Amino acid sequence: MVSRIAQKLALNAKQPQNGFWGSLVGAAFLRNGNLEKTCFELLESLPEHKVLCVGFNRAIGLEFALSKQQYPGKVFGIDHSELMCKLACEKLRHHIDNDELTILCESVHEMSIPDNSIDRIFHTNCHVFWDDIDKSCEELYRVLKPGGKMVSLARYNRLRLQQKFGLLNSSPITSGFYIGSLIAMGFDDIRVKNVKVMNKFSKACAVYASKPILTAEKKQFFNFK
Repeated sequence: MVSRIAQKLALNAKQPQNGFWGSLVGAAFLRNGNLEKTCFELLESLPEHKVLCVGFNRAIGLEFALSKQQYPGKVFGIDHSELMCKLACEKLRHHIDNDELTILCESVHEMSIPDNSIDRIFHTNCHVFWDDIDKSCEELYRVLKPGGKMVSLARYNRLRLQQKFGLLNSSPITSGFYIGSLIAMGFDDIRVKNVKVMNKFSKACAVYASKPILTAEKKQFFNFK
C-alpha cells in the first residue's frame, strides 16, 4: 500500500496530472514559490531580456519574472505536464494575449525554441527529474545566446529525503551530477554557492553557468574545421 502511494506521488512529482494525486503534489509545489523567485533574482536579468523558466509548476516563478520584464523582453515557460501548462495559461492569459509570455508544453530535452534566442534561463529542483540530463543540458545550451546565463536552485537535502521515501528515482541527488553534464555540454564559468532563500531562513544550492562567447580566433578555427 505504501509503495503504491509512493509510486503515485513520484509519478505526479515528475509530471503532475489531473486528479487527486496531481492536486496534492501541485499544492506542495506552492511551497517552492520563494525558491523560484530567489532563482530568478540570481539571474541578474535585464528588463529587455528573453527569459526561459524550465519546469514552472504553479507558475509562481513565471509570474515573478513577468513583473520584472518589459518590452522587448519576454518570458518563456516550458513544462511537460499538461495540467501545469493548462493552469499557467488560465492564470496568465493576459500576458499571453499581450505576447509577453509563451507557454510550451514539451520536454526540456526536445524544445521548439530557436537556437541562440534566450538571454537567461532559470529552474528549481527539476533537473533531478530529467530522463536524459545530458540531452536536456545540450538543449539548454543550444537555445541560450552566447554570453547568456543560467541559474539552477535546489534543496538537495529535501530531494534526498524524497528519494529515500521512493518519491524520486535512484539517480544521484547531487550538484556534481548536474555540473558534470553542464561541463560536458560546453557551459563555462560554472560556480556553486549556497544562498539564502527569499523570505525564508533556509538556504539552497545555486549553480551558475554561462554559454561562452566565441572569439574571432575560435570562430576562424571552427570555420576552418
